[in-house]
Amino acid sequence: MRGHDKMKKFSQFITGSAFILLISGCFGTEEFTMPSEIMDYSPYDIEELGGELEEQAAESEEEVEIIENDDGSLTIETEEGDYELMAHEDGSLTVTMSASRHQEQLNNYEEMIEEEIQQIRNSEEAVFIEDVQTNETFSEYTLLVDQELYENLERDSELVLEVLQLFAHGFTHQVLDGVDKEDYEITLLVKDKDTRDVLDEYDFSEEMFEDG
Repeated sequence: MRGHDKMKKFSQFITGSAFILLISGCFGTEEFTMPSEIMDYSPYDIEELGGELEEQAAESEEEVEIIENDDGSLTIETEEGDYELMAHEDGSLTVTMSASRHQEQLNNYEEMIEEEIQQIRNSEEAVFIEDVQTNETFSEYTLLVDQELYENLERDSELVLEVLQLFAHGFTHQVLDGVDKEDYEITLLVKDKDTRDVLDEYDFSEEMFEDG
């Protein structure tokens, strides 16, 4: 999976992560903005955004009411409280919520990432992986691998897609944590488990925000 196709799949993961978060009950007065580059490359009009949220809510069986405001924003009423979304002409999306709810969601998101890392470690497909490591901000991942098995890996395997989804979660975590768009980072180092030699290095932040 390379180039535009890879990043299209990557952006779909991120967009899905964002919507799952949005219907989970965030609300209040703190704001963060999801840049257009991680919102599947296209500006949302308010009807499209509301429709996608309604579909996500139906799938999750959450009781959600979506109200279109005069200023073009959406108020999302949930069982746990209300929050607001504003879709901008440049394709970015601003979310307003309370500071306490924001921290709770950030903590829950970190737990989810840790659980997915553990699932990859325990996967029957991951026989080539000795360990998966990450930094505190989930912006850098390191795979310690058996070099021979890694070099013979089928690159479109389900496991590879699971690893790719981790990076999508890493991007979403940085958005939630208030990192400026210019400072987004998401990198992967693949190292030999014995020698610690770097076999591959990927910088997804460069691919996500490159021109064209």
